[in-house]
Amino acid sequence: MIALVDCNSFYASCEKVFRPDLQDKPVVVLSNNDGCIVAMSKEAKDLGIKRGAPLFKCRQQLKDQESLCFSSNYTLYQDLSNRVMALLARETSHIEVYSIDEAFLSVDSPPSATREWGLEIIKIISQNLGIPVSVGVGRSKTLAKAAATLAKKSPQGYFAMLPSMEERVLKEIPVHKIWGIGPSKADYLLSRSILTAWDLRNMDDWDVKKTMTLVTLKTLWELRGKPSIEDEDPQTDKKGILSSLGFSSPIKEKQELQRAVASYMSRAVRKLWSQNSQTSNVTVFIMTNRFKENYYFKEYSQRLENPSSYLPELIKAALNCLEHLFIRGLEYHKAGVLLHGITPEASVQLDLFSERNNSRDRISLVVKEMEQRYGRDILKPLASAMEDRWAMKRELLSPAYTTCWEELPRVY
Repeated sequence: MIALVDCNSFYASCEKVFRPDLQDKPVVVLSNNDGCIVAMSKEAKDLGIKRGAPLFKCRQQLKDQESLCFSSNYTLYQDLSNRVMALLARETSHIEVYSIDEAFLSVDSPPSATREWGLEIIKIISQNLGIPVSVGVGRSKTLAKAAATLAKKSPQGYFAMLPSMEERVLKEIPVHKIWGIGPSKADYLLSRSILTAWDLRNMDDWDVKKTMTLVTLKTLWELRGKPSIEDEDPQTDKKGILSSLGFSSPIKEKQELQRAVASYMSRAVRKLWSQNSQTSNVTVFIMTNRFKENYYFKEYSQRLENPSSYLPELIKAALNCLEHLFIRGLEYHKAGVLLHGITPEASVQLDLFSERNNSRDRISLVVKEMEQRYGRDILKPLASAMEDRWAMKRELLSPAYTTCWEELPRVY
């Protein structure tokens, strides 16, 4: 059997861990720049607050219902996620961390003891971290995912989809609710009168393979209790790296936009360094407010002579791209940098007349070692080291309770 452990309302639950006064109060977490609601506690969901709603449209509703708002505290969420996964790893012989708040586990207990094992998982996470979790168990990942959805509705937070109940449960799951079935696939299945998970389970294998995709066929096998979805490798190198963010206030001046683009390139290059890769293509885009008239969006790409991970060279390329995009007089709300054409450093192929620049490699190595020893951004390129008035707005940010000495909780 396979279990999916899913943290309930994870971002909101993290905000409540160090605030006992919030335990029964509605809590919402906002997106970058405090723009939209991206996460809610159960109490907030019960009040009818919608995910994705812009804050300015529902600010009065939140105030009337005494809901508390928080800016996204990604450092806190990732740290608590790491602690949850570390606890789960002790309770199983195999764990696959699927997302920041979900993990698939092998159920090592015999079928007769599966319930006790699942309830013990819930108890351990609650006692050690104060994070509520749900546990769904099934014969495959897809069945475990469906079981976890039902577990959230259970008072104990646990549901096991045993083989004897699969038909009854799958007949109640609409086809568009199946894990791995997107909107276009769901529309096609509905056009063929495949309405539920049970209907999909009973389709002919050859028919699915011929008319749809191998992924859908694997989903069908999973619904039959045959594990067919391989573990995802979290160490797989990225083929494209995007660094992008909306500005806390509109930008008009080119110099400020240059600093923002240079900063985003710094973040992208650090991700490039983390996987020991180099890039041969740089793309930059800028955009104005999409909800206003005369919306402007444009991107420009530059191909490098040779693959590189040298930060000054990549910043220069990004700023050159920006020269082809910037129009004076517009108010820009967002910019981004995309690195593509990524290859491992060890397999970079230079052209016949190129020589490897060892001094650049040494400089990059020194910067990496400095950041490992003293922390991120200990060294900054001059192009992005000025006052970052364009940086992300997080006016409702909670303290870094677990990762900063100055912000540790104090008990009186």
